[in-house]
Order: sequence, then C-alpha cells, then structure tokens
Amino acid sequence: MRLRVLVRKCFCKEPTCQRKFFAERLTPFVAPWARATARLFQIVQTLGLATRGRPGMRVTDRLSIQTSKTTILRCIMVPPSEPIGKVSSPGIDDFSFRRRRTFGTILVDLQTHQVLDSSQIARLIL
Repeated sequence: MRLRVLVRKCFCKEPTCQRKFFAERLTPFVAPWARATARLFQIVQTLGLATRGRPGMRVTDRLSIQTSKTTILRCIMVPPSEPIGKVSSPGIDDFSFRRRRTFGTILVDLQTHQVLDSSQIARLIL
C-alpha cells in the first residue's frame, strides 16, 4: 500500500533568504526525508528486538512489510531518545552485519525489552 500525501509548498520572495522554497512538515507522522512512518519504524524495531535479523524478515513478509534483515538490525541500532533510568537486568548481544567483516553490539533491558545502547564495534578487513 502506498500513501500519497499532499503538502503545501511555500516560496520565499526575500532575496537574502537562503531557502527559496520549503514544504509543510508532517513531523508527528514522518521525519523529514524519512522513507517510513514513525509507527512502521516502531513495528520493525519491536520485531527486530523479538526475532533479530532473518526470522524478523520472515515475520515482516507475512505482515506485508517490505524490509530486509539489515534494515531490521539498523532499526534496532537507533539510540534511545529518552534518558535511561535504573536497569535491573541488562542483556548484551554481539552480531555480525557481514560474515567476519563488520560487527555490532546491542545492550537491552531484558524486562522492558528497551534498547539501551547499540554500536558498531569494529570493521575488519581480511
């Protein structure tokens, strides 16, 4: 399904203005230049936390969400926006984006299933 959204386009007639034209923003739903809505991103992130990688790709296929295992891992790697409080049971997982090439680590609160931190650890050239 594709959603076609019409937004107003405005033009600036001030000659010193750097932006000659700009469009209306839909920030609650879609971030500027985003290719997916915030809700779809949260769904893919939740599926990624539950299944990781390839199994998550099979689940998204059943839900008619076109994505790849790399996109699912990228959604998991987004840092949290709110401050992290006390964590009683942390979980750490290391994974490889490409076999023996690029590695990543994710830190998750096992009780709330919230991503605490994620990073790309090393890029090895063999």
